[in-house]
Amino acid sequence: MIGLFAFVGLVHQNWVAVTFNFLRWPLLALFIMLLWHYKQYLKVPKNAAKPVWLISILLSVVLMLGFNKGQIEFDFLADMPLYLVWAWLQQLLLGPLLSRLMMRQLNVSEWVVACIVGMLFSIIHAPNHVLMLVTLFGGVGWSYAWLKYENLYANIFSHAILALIFYQVMPDAWLGSARIGVFF
Repeated sequence: MIGLFAFVGLVHQNWVAVTFNFLRWPLLALFIMLLWHYKQYLKVPKNAAKPVWLISILLSVVLMLGFNKGQIEFDFLADMPLYLVWAWLQQLLLGPLLSRLMMRQLNVSEWVVACIVGMLFSIIHAPNHVLMLVTLFGGVGWSYAWLKYENLYANIFSHAILALIFYQVMPDAWLGSARIGVFF
């Protein structure tokens, strides 16, 4: 838990922006270590998590139709492979690591844990207020979905498709950018 707050603090330091190019390899190493540590969740999931898939597809269609004035564009698909990796890392942190840890440490319901994880996920996206609001809901939903279904693939797909479509359809005046911390 302290590590999460340290990470949030680091993201908001100017020296991180200056030295970010040097941090790429350590971050890749961290991702590989997380994959190795949580490799049991990379196997075929126990549950299909059909509601996660259906809600993700429905929200995707609503976003594309609602914000693109009825025109569906698939420009986001070019970024999908790389964003799937990024969503994979975030979902490993949200699900097996943070949500599971909080369920073991706190004597509360899955919804309370999901709300706490959603708030933490939102705080990490400061100071981008629009992104903070969206990631609050996304974090709560993905944390709860993880605790209920333990299907990492459904959460990864949901995160990637919803985030990419969100970035595509949000007006620049609302979103500003998808950057956070000192990168904002």
